Amino acid sequence: MMTKLKNLMNFDKQQLFVNVSSLENVLLSEDLTELSAEPCCSGSTPTLLPVHHQSPTGNKHISVETLNDVLNERHCDLFDHFIVIDCRYKYEYDGGHIDGAIHVKSAKLLEALFRLMATYTDKRIAWIFHCEYSQKRGPRAAAYFRKLDRICNQCSYPNLCFPHTYVIHGGYKTYVESINNNAAYISMFDANYSKQMSDAQKLEKEFWPKIRQGGGGRQKRRRKINRSRRKSVHRKSKAKKEIEEEKKQPAADQGALSRDSFNMDTSMDACTGDHSNREDGRYSLFFKPNSLSFIDKDDLESLFDFSV
Repeated sequence: MMTKLKNLMNFDKQQLFVNVSSLENVLLSEDLTELSAEPCCSGSTPTLLPVHHQSPTGNKHISVETLNDVLNERHCDLFDHFIVIDCRYKYEYDGGHIDGAIHVKSAKLLEALFRLMATYTDKRIAWIFHCEYSQKRGPRAAAYFRKLDRICNQCSYPNLCFPHTYVIHGGYKTYVESINNNAAYISMFDANYSKQMSDAQKLEKEFWPKIRQGGGGRQKRRRKINRSRRKSVHRKSKAKKEIEEEKKQPAADQGALSRDSFNMDTSMDACTGDHSNREDGRYSLFFKPNSLSFIDKDDLESLFDFSV
């Protein structure tokens, strides 16, 4: 099978182009497990192309201006060859793409490309990934490609077969708007291709395994720290409320005592016959905390003789 795959490569130009249709036919007719790549002895050297920024997932992003320089072979001294990987859906790729870009729609196809190229250890090859915006599909493919490289060189860490992998910052959309305004471009969300997009998104879960695109450990620790901080703030807020309630409690008890003393005074006045402070003819006879028990005037006079 490897002989069939090697026949699909053309090293005459700096930009490598693979007949994807022929490659897919080979993959369908043969078992992918027959592919094998010998561990590469090339070390993980620093990046050569100017990097726009490095994402938290570990992918190195290059600007569209740098991509344009690469396409015009202005970095011939840095690499022997470069490969542009287009990770968009098929209708997007058919609607317009970078010249020579290879359309990779599945992880299986990307794995075949990796194992095919990993046999050429004497060549310096740069891999450039992109999708429409380079937000999900392109970075995901680049992360999976790096995962394959780590597996291939697990016995010789940190060596890599392809240490120079990049993602186009802004994706194909930025490239069309900034570099090549005449290039054909179909958006992923084009209303005329809504059905194709729906079908492609359903197959996406089958074609691409779930990959933790680097930085998972840092993100997990950050989430744990944030949870601890929120719990600490909640505990401090709860303790502050309890302290405020305790401060308010003595004032409330003092108010209750003053009301009780008032009830005591009125009941004593009723027993001594002092009726001047009551106008409704009802007098407090017994003291109960926080409440007054009243008796009618006629009933009170029948029980006690106030003439003495």
